[in-house]
This record gives sequence, C-alpha cells and structure tokens, in this order.
Amino acid sequence: MTSRRRFTTSLSVWPLAASLGAHAQAGGNLVRNPGFEDDGPGPARDWSRDQAKTGDKGQAERDTTQARSGRASLRLSPNARNEGPDPLAVSQELPLGPLRGRPLDLRASMRTAGDARATMGLVVVSRRGATLLQLNQTVSLDDWHTESRVLDLPADSNARYFLALWVDGRGGHAWFDDVWVGPAGSAPREAPAAQTTPAVAADPSTPLAARISVDAARTIRRVSRQLFGTNIEWRWHGTSLWREQRDALDEDVVRLARDMGVTVIRYPGGIFSDFFDWRDSIGPRAKRPLRQHEPDKPDRTRPLFGTDEALDFAQRIGGELLLTANFANGTPELAADWVRYVNARSLRVRFWEVGNEIYIRDGSGVSKAVSVEPEVYARRYLEFARAMRRADPRIRIGAVGGENFGRYRLVAYPEWNRRVFEIARDEIDFLSVHNAYAPVIYDEDDRDKDLRTIYRAMMAAPVLIARNLQTLEQQLQRWGSPERRPFVAVTEWGPIFQWVHRGRYVDHNKTLGSALFCASVMKALLESPGTGMANFFMLNDFGVTGWISSMNDRWPPPDPEWALTARALAFKIFTRHFGDVVVASLAQGPTFDSEDVGLTAAVRGAPWLETVAALSDDGSELHLVAINRHFDAPMDAAIEIQGFRPAARGDATTLSGTGIDAHLGSKVINVPALGWARQIEDPVHRRFAHGGPGEVTLQTRPIDGLGSRFALRLPARSVTSIRMVRA
Repeated sequence: MTSRRRFTTSLSVWPLAASLGAHAQAGGNLVRNPGFEDDGPGPARDWSRDQAKTGDKGQAERDTTQARSGRASLRLSPNARNEGPDPLAVSQELPLGPLRGRPLDLRASMRTAGDARATMGLVVVSRRGATLLQLNQTVSLDDWHTESRVLDLPADSNARYFLALWVDGRGGHAWFDDVWVGPAGSAPREAPAAQTTPAVAADPSTPLAARISVDAARTIRRVSRQLFGTNIEWRWHGTSLWREQRDALDEDVVRLARDMGVTVIRYPGGIFSDFFDWRDSIGPRAKRPLRQHEPDKPDRTRPLFGTDEALDFAQRIGGELLLTANFANGTPELAADWVRYVNARSLRVRFWEVGNEIYIRDGSGVSKAVSVEPEVYARRYLEFARAMRRADPRIRIGAVGGENFGRYRLVAYPEWNRRVFEIARDEIDFLSVHNAYAPVIYDEDDRDKDLRTIYRAMMAAPVLIARNLQTLEQQLQRWGSPERRPFVAVTEWGPIFQWVHRGRYVDHNKTLGSALFCASVMKALLESPGTGMANFFMLNDFGVTGWISSMNDRWPPPDPEWALTARALAFKIFTRHFGDVVVASLAQGPTFDSEDVGLTAAVRGAPWLETVAALSDDGSELHLVAINRHFDAPMDAAIEIQGFRPAARGDATTLSGTGIDAHLGSKVINVPALGWARQIEDPVHRRFAHGGPGEVTLQTRPIDGLGSRFALRLPARSVTSIRMVRA
C-alpha cells in the first residue's frame, strides 16, 4: 500500500550507513546485516538512526531474546513523543546501481506488542525531496508475520534509495528480522520460524534470559471484580456443598471460597439450568421433589441446595449470584417470577442470563432439547428479557453466544452473534460465551501424544483466547446497543483434558501446569477491556472439575474433605496479590511452538513468559505478575519500571512446584463402575503419582533491591506476584 506519512526533505532524514559496500549480499539480497546478527555502532552493524530527529522518541536496539531466525532481531520501542513526520526508525542506503528502474522484492518478518505498528518502506531522496514509495505493515500482536511487496522503481540516476524500518504508535514494541530487498523473483522461499528454546532445556539448572517492562502511566482498564467468578451446579446438593445429614452448608467450602476471593457464583449450573424449575428449589427442604438432572439420563436429586441456599452461600463469602433462566422448558413468566422472588425486598441478584449453550448441536439429548436457530433464540430471548425487566428494571441480562476460532467449532450456526443482535440488541447487556476451555482432548490421535505436547498446547491456548476476546469485543461494539454498551462474560472457563472416566489425562485439571494455564487466562481476561465477567468451572467437585476438591475418595456416600487445588492457588494470586487498575507490561523472552491438540489449534511463537501488572486504586502500590511456564528452566528477568518509582523493599508471592504434573493430592470419588484410568506422568519429573502437601506451594517472601531497574530470578513453572510500594 502507499503511505500518507510525510517525510522531511533533508538528506539526513535517513542517514547514510557507515559503509555502503559495492555489491549485494550473496543470493541477491541488497540489505547488509539483514537479520541483525552482527552488533556494531548504532542499533546494529550497517543500520543507522537519526539521533537528532528521533533521539527522544524511544529505543532502537538489537534483541537477542526474540528472533524469527538466527540469534537476534531489531526492536523499536516508541514512547509518547513518537509522533510527527519523523517516526522512530533505522535505515541503510541501498546500492541499487543497475537495478534502478527495475522491480524489486521487499520482504521482512515483523512482530508487535502493545500499540506499536511495525512498518518497512523504501524512501527515495532526490532534488524534489524525500518520497515514500511503498511500505509493509503488520498489526499482528502475538506472532512473527512476514510481509512482502513487489516495488517498481523509478529510473532516476540522481536519486538515492534508503531502506527504512520504523514504528508508529506511542508505546509497545516492534521487532524486525530477515529483511530482504533484491531483484523481483530473487527472494528465497521463506524458512520456518526457529523455535527459540527446546521443550526440555539441555541444562535445566541454566536460567533463560528475559526482559520485562512495565509502563505504570499507561492504563489498560479498571479491574472488574466480576472477573473472579465461579460455577455451582444444583444437582447432588451443589456437589455436597449442602450437607444433607447436617442440613447446612459445608463450612469448609464456605471458608475456602471466601479465602479464594470468589465474587460471582453462576447457578444453577451449565446444562442443568435448562431443565431446572426454580419453584422446586424453595420452601421446606424435606418437601422438595426429586427432579431429573437432564433428558435421557436417570439421575435425580432433591434440590436441597436451592435458590435460598445459593443466596445464603453468596452472602457468606461476600459474593453475588448470576442466575441462568431455564430456556428449554421454562417460560418468560416463570423467569420473571424468579426475579420477583429473589428481588422482592432488595436487589439481591443483579445479573441474569437466558439459557446455556443453545448454539450447540451435537446430537446429544441435551442438544436436541435446547438447540435452536439464532433467530428463534433471539425472539424468545426478547420475550424473556422484557418480562424479567418488568419484574425488576434494575437487573442486567445476558444472551448466550460465541465465535468459533481455530479448532473450537462449538457454535453450530453461522454468524450466531450477528443474527441474535440484529433482533435483540436493545435488550442485551452482556454476551455469555464459553471460549476458554483447553486443551479438551477428544481424538484418539491426541490421546497418544506425549504429555509435554499436550501441555504445550494448553499453555499456548491463552494466545488464541485473547485474540477471540478481542474479536468478540469488536463485534459488541459494532452490533450492540450504544445505550447498553454490552460486555463479554466468559461464564465458563478452565483447564479440561478429557470428559471420559477412562481417559489417561482426565484428572490432570488439578496439576501445576493447569494452574499456569489458569494464570495465563486471567491475564487475557484482565487485559481485555470489553470483558466484564468471568466464571471458572467449577467451584467444588469430588470428580475432576472442582477447583476445591476432596482429599479422600470415599463412596458411598461421598464425604469429601475439601481442600484447594493448584488452580485455586493461582486464582488467589489475582484476588489477593494484585491491583485495581491494569497497566501496560511486556515480557520478552524465549518462545515455543505448539501442535493441534483437541479443541486447541497450533500456535507458533507462544511465549514461555507472560506478565500482567496493576496499580492499587490510590497509586501507592504496583503489582507485577510474571508467569514462567517453562517446564524446566528458571528465568533471569531484567525488569524496568516506568511511571512508578518503587521503594527498595517489597515482597514476592510465588506459586511453584516439583514438576509440571505436580498436584496437592486431591482424589476423585471411588465409584468402581467408573473405573478411573491410571494417569500419564511427565517423562522428566514424574510427579503426578506423588501428589500431596509440598508438591505445590504458595509462599510470600520479602525482597530487596527493587527500583526503576532490577533483576529477579523466576523459578521454572511458576507464577510470581511482585508487590512494589511507591518510594
């Protein structure tokens, strides 16, 4: 494309490199040091920067922690002064000679983070001034992306030609590698990107190098307290949350949920909400009827953990309810009566949604009972929403939806979101999606893959989840009501390996690796301005899904001894060791490639290290959470803080463990007919069979030597929250 950017006419705009050289590179490349492998004066050997015009606009330097190929790349890091006609840039003059007037191939690999936009172009300087003929641009935030163009050169014998790499934006970073300029058709076929680090470090005791930067002056969003939600199902008495023998809530679950910092409880839970009559769940518990959980299955429960019990539980842990109205066999009037019942005296329930996963059409009994075309859902949603608002206009109501991505293809109807919003947009306060489960193994080929391949896919999944959240936010801005300003609500999410009891990964949801995935999903949620609510699945369970799980496997009947899992400890870092206003942060370090696994598509160049940062409301504290997901190697991080001057002393809270498959020893209920399979172990550390106290730890320790620049070693497979106090 052509550019509208103006360039000043002085020949010093793109300064002459120290040595032009007389010939092109071997193979036809006219660019010297095209991969920035060679250090030297300036940003890199043969590359120049105009300090007079761009010296105060940011940093330009070689980066040995990021490379598409080889050992290095060029990193441009703009600041707030990067505006006007002369952007932060590097350049070199090209010795075109007889190539003047002939078409050229231009190509470069680029990668960006934050607000930065990476750009490549050819500047022709003649007596008429400086003209940008053509540029390449990428806005890819998460991976290397190669851009190429064919450029027709004017045959001006007096012109000089400068290759320029620059960055637009006033924050973030842009990387360049493998730059090529040569005669049309001369560019070699693109080689695959290098994997920066192997899956297993050659020497696990050798730390990897990383850099972390935080700009506390650049705000991303306020932290929504509704992001710290969960799910509870009504069946089996809230999975033994209500203790039938004691006729009371289980005090251990109350204590542990309060300790976790849970804020929103989605009830009556998932698929079971669409076959739930709330009237069965009120009144004297002994008189409540037995009710079937779902179609085509005989399981029945007396709803002892009903509406009033759920309200009581939410109040006792300092949270609130999100109630799901029965769409399958309920009615708008029944839903409105439920609103009147709970909010008769005060606004006890603000958030409601209509139905659960109505968009799935997989042939199951549940799907056959609930799945409808989006137009049918939207028209019925309108009836529900209007009836419920007549009962209480203060409530906020969500519609169900989602956008397929990668191997996630659960939305069976094309353009579900658009078709629903075209009909019901004026009544939709939020869109309820379930887009953050991983890796979800369902194929025999996936089950035969080794543990580290499976876990790498799970670790890379948050890259895809973040992109999907961005897509959903853009859809809501485009299709949603400007008055209601709808937000995204991820009302189910979490690590899921398998649903089948005989699966050899089915109980891996509780491992340290799963906890690292949860931390990365929390980062994606916190850094997505349009995401206002999230509810992990699920709070407590004596099977495999509970973040609060049982330390015994007694049956019958289940008598769980509740304890937190590693997932819950990762969650606590964000509820107890984080701030109120998310600010910009960036981690630069080694990356890895993942494969297609289950519902999770392959990702190239996923980061082993991720960060998210937040200030306290009063600005007195800065919290930086660093997630080192590498299975074996610690990372020595060089940390730079801008917009906040830390005192020398702070503290660090770290979640870590003995191996990627380590866990705290919780068990699944011992029902002989289920036949739980022996679980696969990590081939390097093999900790799954040794689960117990001490295998995974959450510890806080004081640290000294903090400041605008400091260094910290991050343990392998860990989440660390660094609390800094303003000096």
